[in-house]
Amino acid sequence: MTYKTWVVVETMIKSSEGLRLKVYPDVKGIPTIGYGRNLRDVGIGEAIAETLLNQDMWTAYSALRAYAWFEQLSETRQAALFDMMFTLGATRFAGFARLIKALEAGNYSAAAGEMESSEWNAEAPERVARDARMMREG
Repeated sequence: MTYKTWVVVETMIKSSEGLRLKVYPDVKGIPTIGYGRNLRDVGIGEAIAETLLNQDMWTAYSALRAYAWFEQLSETRQAALFDMMFTLGATRFAGFARLIKALEAGNYSAAAGEMESSEWNAEAPERVARDARMMREG
């Protein structure tokens, strides 16, 4: 196949499928994303998964850098919060007002306690235990 034909077919597919950046059910109810990517049967490849991970990590890191205290933390505490931000997202992370206040005050034991007493702990107890330990021990 020539490059020209490839581009024509790509244009046809894009026109027919349309671009959707969030999962949607196709006409058969199959979870689909992008330009008609069948997530149920085809899924994504490892390269795409790595690309998405990298993008999501940069999003989480950028959100953390907005907090003035973040860069002053030890790398261990930064890593714990990075994991937390990656998991929860910026909006949900911002809802941890007492944790954020504890971090502003340098009270890492209280910050760890906020992790442990949160709803997040019920969702991911092993992850929270690890991140809280990292926060306490620095």
